[in-house]
Amino acid sequence: KDVLATVKGRPILTVTNNDDFDRPGGIIRFILDKSRVRLSIDLEAAERARLTFSSKLLRSAEIVSPAGR
Repeated sequence: KDVLATVKGRPILTVTNNDDFDRPGGIIRFILDKSRVRLSIDLEAAERARLTFSSKLLRSAEIVSPAGR
């Protein structure tokens, strides 16, 4: 939480493997699914950090929506 507070609003990509990554403002989470690593991306958090992702990356990721919490 301290790190996220420090980088809030700055164009810094935050990556974790914590289940609740998107609640404090995390952007990307690694998920182990049947021995494969997948990505979960919070696009709203990325937008707040002024970051964009390629469509190729987004096609292979799970997009999370804070509105669905």
